[in-house]
Amino acid sequence: MRYKFSFNKDKKSIQKLSENYDYPLEECIVQITKNAKRRGYYKKNEFRSVCFWKIGPRKINKWTNNSEKDIVEITKKALKQPDTEKAIKILEELSGVGRGIASTLLHFGHENPFPIIDKYAIFAAYKEKLNYYSYKLWDQYVKDCREFAEKRKIEMRILDKALWVYGKEKWNTKR
Repeated sequence: MRYKFSFNKDKKSIQKLSENYDYPLEECIVQITKNAKRRGYYKKNEFRSVCFWKIGPRKINKWTNNSEKDIVEITKKALKQPDTEKAIKILEELSGVGRGIASTLLHFGHENPFPIIDKYAIFAAYKEKLNYYSYKLWDQYVKDCREFAEKRKIEMRILDKALWVYGKEKWNTKR
């Protein structure tokens, strides 16, 4: 199924929404991931920080079991991968990594802009409450966000935060 990207805010509104983003440890995760992006892979402590930032303690027993070697090798491969579906599938080879964590690792670590897939952001983008994100949806979401960000001349991080804020605000208002 093809969804219609219906988030249609102007640059000023997007900036304002992104300024309302208040997620714990945002600045810490941005700093932690700068080195991974520069280097081209995540180290274990950086990987664990991103996982915890994205989903909290859920699945902690799974993603903490990944070895430093596996994390370095797999994230290095994924962060070099230009194909959106292949990049996320590579990261899902790591224990405890689903599309939410994988998209977050790509968002902060890949040289190309990637949005973070999340129920609020997807709701803001497509006006759909979805519980499952197929690879087809992931690919579409990345393309839609990249096109939108390019047209509005905004950074992906700004768009990502605006989508999350807008989706969270509207989540309980749709019947």
